[in-house]
Amino acid sequence: MTEHHEQLGVIKDFYFVMQPVVKISGKQKDKIAFYEILLRSKKTRQFPGEIFFDLIKSQSGNQIVLSFFEKQLKEILQENPCTKLSINFEIIQFKSPQTHEFFERMHTWAPNIIVELTERSYATNGSNYLLDAVKKIKKMGYRIFVDDIGTGRNTLSHVQDNVNLVDGIKFAWPHFKEDSCQISISFLKEWDNLAKKNNLAFVFEGVENVDTQILLQKMGIIYQQGWFFGKPREDMIEAQKC
Repeated sequence: MTEHHEQLGVIKDFYFVMQPVVKISGKQKDKIAFYEILLRSKKTRQFPGEIFFDLIKSQSGNQIVLSFFEKQLKEILQENPCTKLSINFEIIQFKSPQTHEFFERMHTWAPNIIVELTERSYATNGSNYLLDAVKKIKKMGYRIFVDDIGTGRNTLSHVQDNVNLVDGIKFAWPHFKEDSCQISISFLKEWDNLAKKNNLAFVFEGVENVDTQILLQKMGIIYQQGWFFGKPREDMIEAQKC
């Protein structure tokens, strides 16, 4: 069996789940802003990290992953044409020409798709390839979010240096509580101020209870995500209306 056939076999284990990102409203009913698409393994029901990262190292593996993405995204969007989705991309994927071709083929759906740039760093020659790729897909109409800010390569200075290419930022803080240390809350406010100053959507990931939801709302953080609003699932909690 060739490597290509092995890769095709592996991809059959993949499926998508969706988790809502909610826009909090003080007076009206909270609305689902978009759904984050999350990759899962049928065997483990978890993110197949080792397998996925091994696939995207090669152009052939990345192409198989992108073909899976394309098929699944089109099926969801054709059935729910007014729904907005976000999906994670590793920066190493932008080294591959197949990734740009994927975005060209999905161009019709660009207004519905948010591209989340993950925090993992890779040993590559230079970073211009990523900036060039982001500029191209933004021109196509895709929105760009920086995932897991404050970790890995997605530092405050990195976001500030490239803020003109970014439409939103996501901050993950599991088990956030009101009595969290003042330094951490100040750090959170710094990111929130950056978002407001540059008209970026600021999404807080990790809302597990109503106390956290209310605290964040009082801080002016209205885009929230977490188990309090819904666990990742294969079907939508609520289809977005046109």
